[in-house]
Amino acid sequence: MVKPTAIFHVRTDIVGAILIRRWLNENVPGFAPEWIIEADLESDFFADHLMKVSSIMQKGYVAQSALALAAIRRWQLHDVALLAGGRPAPLSPTPDQVKYYTDIRPEAVEEATNQGYNALRVDVRSEADLEKIADSETLIGTGLIHFLPDEALTSVFISLAQAGIKQAVFNNGGLPPNQTNAEFQIFVDTFIRLGHPLFIRSVEQMAALLPDGWEITDACEIDDLLPYMEPVGEKLRGMPSLFNTYLFSQV
Repeated sequence: MVKPTAIFHVRTDIVGAILIRRWLNENVPGFAPEWIIEADLESDFFADHLMKVSSIMQKGYVAQSALALAAIRRWQLHDVALLAGGRPAPLSPTPDQVKYYTDIRPEAVEEATNQGYNALRVDVRSEADLEKIADSETLIGTGLIHFLPDEALTSVFISLAQAGIKQAVFNNGGLPPNQTNAEFQIFVDTFIRLGHPLFIRSVEQMAALLPDGWEITDACEIDDLLPYMEPVGEKLRGMPSLFNTYLFSQV
């Protein structure tokens, strides 16, 4: 049996891929049959564990996987650099829709390169790394900043500005005001116990953390993006709004 401590060593993008593949098999049968996930026992265990503690999070992973392409469509973005892309999925933007596909893990960069992306190793916390993609018009990072404490989040925006990057799209976990969801809180608490705290923020809290020179140009909930998430958007309708998605711009 895999011990719970083993989940510290899994790639979270592979765990997400397992959950997404299972959901697609059930809800969009026949979609992207060529996308086969060869996962290790630990990753399967982690995916099963997340499903047990919070079944709604499977939809959350699917929505987050489709988020980058939805943002490109909603805001008509061009010359996009995708941050922390992980293993490319069928819901990811295609190679011709992004200028750069980046991740901090060399194995993810190799996987993206093998699928035709212009892939680079980039650490979002490194100004030198960000300069590699500074000729992009917009950066998109999904599933990224809600793992960053407040100070680190603010530092990322300072580094973006210093690298000459003018626009970014990020999502951050958080329910709408006055809305609670027991499963969502169980999921958050589980990640905290496992040593991966999630920093849940409201729109107002997010705005307060931005350094001078940055503003929220637009903010939306999951339902606002579903029309841009075909072929999975309608299948996700009615799910709790587990995160907000932001378009940030320098002023």
